[in-house]
Amino acid sequence: MNDAPQSLDALRREIDTVDDALHDLLMRRSALVADIGALKKGEQAAVFRPSREAALLRRLLARNNQKLPASAVVRIWREVIGASTLIQGGLTVAYCPIGDVVTGDRLARGRFGAGAKVVPVATPAQVVTAVTSGEASVGVVPVPRQDDTAPWWPSIYGRVGDAAVQVVAGVPFLLSEEGGDVSALVIARGAAEPSSDDRSLLVFECSEPFSRDRIRAVLSENGFDPSHTVSYDDPGGPGTHLHLADVAGFVAPGDPRLTSVRMALPAVAAWHVGAYAAPIAITG
Repeated sequence: MNDAPQSLDALRREIDTVDDALHDLLMRRSALVADIGALKKGEQAAVFRPSREAALLRRLLARNNQKLPASAVVRIWREVIGASTLIQGGLTVAYCPIGDVVTGDRLARGRFGAGAKVVPVATPAQVVTAVTSGEASVGVVPVPRQDDTAPWWPSIYGRVGDAAVQVVAGVPFLLSEEGGDVSALVIARGAAEPSSDDRSLLVFECSEPFSRDRIRAVLSENGFDPSHTVSYDDPGGPGTHLHLADVAGFVAPGDPRLTSVRMALPAVAAWHVGAYAAPIAITG
């Protein structure tokens, strides 16, 4: 048996063969995507399925070996998924500055692929308007913060039917080992779908002010695991105090715990305003 190491040229030829095989598989995948797109068009099915994308990435990362960086897997398949979306008709993505204009653009293109049609706007409110009107298929907005002077999220709660806009995804999906968190949220018309490991966003409308500590305490007492809460007093509706909570798990709109929290606060109304796949943190 000849155990001599392969030459550099031989290894490169083998890589060429692998590259051709990869390209063949990608073209085969694209043909299948085109068939799926034709079926979706006939059934009026959504092109953008973030819950399915999250399940796919989790599956690939679970089977990945350490020689191929997890960040590379996510980036490669983001482009593959983005190309698949283009084959099915594409998306128009509205985004606003998130920290700065460059970061907003990077997050939008990183999430939807280099070929996505992106539309920059000045404010998060304009992103919501673009999605609500149908000018954009999806929008990328910053994660709500307590110090936001003009928060976007009060404009999406309480909507039903064709006007309903919800949070459906978070960006990024893969967090670095140095820490960090989701930097932006993706909004779209229609209801969010579960991906098996999710976080949900809830809004409580109250007629009197409550501290965020109280909001978190009542949520915990009624079976929720809150990680982030934001409060906002609506200047357009005197006496209207809004509280947004990010909680673990997928919360269906009819979840009885929402009623329990509403009665315990008390709140005038409780709303489910979306969900997103819980991000994966790189370890080791």
